[in-house]
Amino acid sequence: TIVFITHDLDESLRLGDHIGILNAGKLVQVGTPVDIIMNPADEYVKAFVKDVNRAKVIKAKIIMKKANEVNGIDKSNLIKVYEDQFIEEFLPQIVCSSANCEVVDKSGNINNIFYGFMIMLIGSILFASGIINSSLNTMFIISLIVVATGTYAIRGLYFSILNDGDIPIALSGTAIGIVSIIGYSPDIFATPLYGYLLDTYPGIKGHQFIYLILAGSSIVGLITTFKFKKLNI
Repeated sequence: TIVFITHDLDESLRLGDHIGILNAGKLVQVGTPVDIIMNPADEYVKAFVKDVNRAKVIKAKIIMKKANEVNGIDKSNLIKVYEDQFIEEFLPQIVCSSANCEVVDKSGNINNIFYGFMIMLIGSILFASGIINSSLNTMFIISLIVVATGTYAIRGLYFSILNDGDIPIALSGTAIGIVSIIGYSPDIFATPLYGYLLDTYPGIKGHQFIYLILAGSSIVGLITTFKFKKLNI
């Protein structure tokens, strides 16, 4: 955590996650930049922020309305705006084209994780079913690469959706710790379990059971990702 003291309000709005405003040594308001701008605590704060360029602070998701709350909108000419875009980023385009805008969630990382689980599921089922085996050399190698790509793509992405989950920066360390425990804990018991299966069911059958477990994990991941995505719509 960094405490930054400045008399430059624009600078504090640009850099700070939480801002405290002092008046004669008294802390009169603490909040996010949007809270300070949109809901000033008293006349002093209101006067202090009155000249701030709100277009640089307020994002589309703050001012948007739900589609069912707006009637008579021409939907044939809509400009797509991401919910985390600042007003200054999309306002010129809307003004110049006289078009309406549609605010969409930027869920690219969530979608990529969903696709990663889907790739894992398809590859795991192919191996577990016995359709792909070591005698089909080229197909075997391709399928193995596909499963590995899906697996490690997910591991590389699951930290990147903290912002999509609206996790405050102050809690990001705790969130990453929890994600790490959940994400890496299977490594603790997976190796002994796989060893037991390979010893109990030698040869292809043991490996099929391992890929069956991976397929089950992929299904759980798909369901969880879908639920998470719905929460962010």
